[in-house]
Amino acid sequence: MIIPLSSRARWFIFALCVALASAPLSVSAARGASASTEAAIKKEVVAYWEDLKARRYKEAYGRLASFLTQSVSVEEFSRALEAFDTAYTIESITVKDVKRKGIHALVTSVVAGHYLHPVLPEPLQMRITGQTILVQEKGKWRFATGDAGSRKRYLRLHPVLLKQFKFRNDEVLLKVA
Repeated sequence: MIIPLSSRARWFIFALCVALASAPLSVSAARGASASTEAAIKKEVVAYWEDLKARRYKEAYGRLASFLTQSVSVEEFSRALEAFDTAYTIESITVKDVKRKGIHALVTSVVAGHYLHPVLPEPLQMRITGQTILVQEKGKWRFATGDAGSRKRYLRLHPVLLKQFKFRNDEVLLKVA
């Protein structure tokens, strides 16, 4: 089912996809700097998830890449998330894959839960599979993208990533419980 989304809904999906990357990660047994880098990515995404879960939107906003915070205020970010607080319930998050190349990391995750559609009497089951790009800024991992639109814009600015990572379209599945 394809549902047209407003800009407010796209911001929510962006934040939700960023949250997708925030589940406890199953990191492969790597050695040396690679393992510590993956641990740093894990720490950042888990912290972001905890901020969203606790509705600490200002703290979550602080974990976004600088180019995002320059284009969206903390108030806009918070309002977009607050507008969807009662519409979505996240029940589980699974991180499927983490890839790192240079200052970028690509995290593929699946979130499952319920979506309360305003027209339907019962919530819909939802499952979203998405990819999030993180960028390292001043030694810290920050979220550069969340949804397909933000990822497309970011890849236009950084086309080399198209050769470094395998990107897939996000999948949003909704079904009647």
